[in-house]
Amino acid sequence: MAKYGLAAAEWDEIKAEVRGILIGLARVEQTIYYSDLASAISTAHMHHRAPAFAHILQALCADEVAADRPILGVLVVNKQTGRCGAGFFKWCAAQGFDVSDPEVFWQREYERIIDYWGE
Repeated sequence: MAKYGLAAAEWDEIKAEVRGILIGLARVEQTIYYSDLASAISTAHMHHRAPAFAHILQALCADEVAADRPILGVLVVNKQTGRCGAGFFKWCAAQGFDVSDPEVFWQREYERIIDYWGE
């Protein structure tokens, strides 16, 4: 079954690649811009504003939450703000997270990521 124009196997491959990239960044305590993450994907060409890109990030975040791990998507940030975009916080709120203070939520999740994946 295709998702956003991607075959299921391609979707899973891209999601796994993005997860690997983000875990690598977590281990060295770094964030990445949306556009740089999209450019780093080697399994497919994808624009950072493509609906498939956003949905892959959301699916990855959902997998992490379901596995009771910190939300890897917190590492993907906007160039202007250095923080996740509004869609990230909207998704987190829909999952029941308290994002009433987005900065506090981002900082807390970032610290959880570093504690969990740090070397």
